Amino acid sequence: MRAHSQIMWVERYFHSHLIWVCRCADCGFMCFRLRVVTNIHSKLHCENILSRIHKSLAQPYSINSEQAIIAASSGITIYPVDSADNETLLRHADHAMYQAKQSGRNRYLFFDTDQDQQLQSRRELLDSIEDAVTRHELRLYYQPQVNINTGAIVGMEALIRWQHPERGLLQPMEFLPLLEGSEQEYIVGSWVIEEALQQLHQWRNEGLDINMGVNISPRLLHRNTFINQLGQTLAKFPDIQSRWLELEILESSAMDNLQAAKNIVWLCSNALGVQFALDDFGTGYSSLSHLRHLPVSSIKIDQSFVRDMLEDPHDFSIVEGVIGISKAFGHRVVAEGLETEAHGLAFLAMGGTYAQGYCIARPMPADEVPPWCKTWQPFDSWKKFDIKNS
Repeated sequence: MRAHSQIMWVERYFHSHLIWVCRCADCGFMCFRLRVVTNIHSKLHCENILSRIHKSLAQPYSINSEQAIIAASSGITIYPVDSADNETLLRHADHAMYQAKQSGRNRYLFFDTDQDQQLQSRRELLDSIEDAVTRHELRLYYQPQVNINTGAIVGMEALIRWQHPERGLLQPMEFLPLLEGSEQEYIVGSWVIEEALQQLHQWRNEGLDINMGVNISPRLLHRNTFINQLGQTLAKFPDIQSRWLELEILESSAMDNLQAAKNIVWLCSNALGVQFALDDFGTGYSSLSHLRHLPVSSIKIDQSFVRDMLEDPHDFSIVEGVIGISKAFGHRVVAEGLETEAHGLAFLAMGGTYAQGYCIARPMPADEVPPWCKTWQPFDSWKKFDIKNS
């Protein structure tokens, strides 16, 4: 009865401003839609009105000799900033109101048209990306990893692209971040692994003695079914030795839950024989602990350090230090983002040998890899560098 009395009181309080009222007396919640107001001069003007309403409602009231405290949550949208039709405008205001409730109640929020457009774009992309898998619009490009002293090609890193029917070839950063936390993230991640293994199978049959590197997201790595699914995927390619597959995990993702990452990497390595690389190394807060605890075979130095090491002495020292520490732990070191001959010489002088980057090769479609492998040669200065006496 008390909740019903409060609702009736507030309804009378707002009666001159209302065109619609929904009452839910059993749960003590009520929703009012106010009349459309046409004499609002600005968003600030609207905020002032709402502040007065909320302040007025927040005062203790005596209803049927009982004191009542009323908390209000309001959602607002403004036309023509929000240029939708009448029914959509009401839904947008409702959406903002529920967001206000979820944010802690007793507040108001404006409908964010830009955010709504981003959410709508994300929904559309999530729908289309799943179709892109079945329509064979996703592509893998491959960037070589080489020994820059001997010229030996040791592997290819698989990098996803989307051949969008309207927007052309999309780079990973144009669509992967929008997949984070969705089921499509797992679908795409699983597709990449299987597609990369299929390509490795083909190249191995053609006589290319190389390994395959695949980036995996932290959510895919920590998914309960990941190890079983990976095992099932490897079983589809019985002539592929699992050690030829190297899964690359971001150092930052390992840092989020080091113990869980350690367990998964250990199980995949020991039960399946898969190799792991720690990607973008040096960007985390506890890099040394990762080297101690994660059973990885390779360390990939983040390209930001490699790119600037000739100009920035601090980056130079970081690259040199990572090479020394990684060797002490028995890990292979790969420099990412090697862009010039001079960068390669400096890397060799520090004791590094494995690298990938634009001065070696840009990512390429699968059919361009075999011809590239036949013609690739390191710079003469790299070949002539005497590592033993450096």
